[in-house]
Amino acid sequence: MTGGADPVADGPPTVIGDGVFRVRSAAVVRSGDAVLTCAHGSRLSEFLPGGRVRRTESAYHACERELMEEIGVPLPIGRLHLMVENFVSTPGDDVHEIVFCFDVDGADLDLDDARGWGVDHTFRWRTRDALTHSAFEPMRLAPLLFDAGSAVRSVVFRDGELVSS
Repeated sequence: MTGGADPVADGPPTVIGDGVFRVRSAAVVRSGDAVLTCAHGSRLSEFLPGGRVRRTESAYHACERELMEEIGVPLPIGRLHLMVENFVSTPGDDVHEIVFCFDVDGADLDLDDARGWGVDHTFRWRTRDALTHSAFEPMRLAPLLFDAGSAVRSVVFRDGELVSS
């Protein structure tokens, strides 16, 4: 969901049975009516900025660290917005992923200043309409990013399909 993690820096994946379990943190960076997406290298798919939570840090601090690594500009991390449980099965690879998505105020973020620490990411501001016509992953998460409710929302995806909300 938030690709681009460095497996060496983050340590080996946690293997459970025949699959992999990981915990990630992502930022729902907002500016006006748009959210920030990123793409890694030459990949066409877009995702929320963020990455793997390290064993010694909270999801909140992982979000803070990942934004600094990817964008290079400190941004205030806000409340937990979404908790996403993601199950992905492909031949030879089963992944169970928990993603904590935090609201972040990006009103003052100038993408010309977004340099990161050697991370090859491209950042874009996407409105609701633009996001639904992009290569955002997982696409079924896109409308939930614009929900301004005060409660934390929990959603479950199985192979890209929303199965619980």
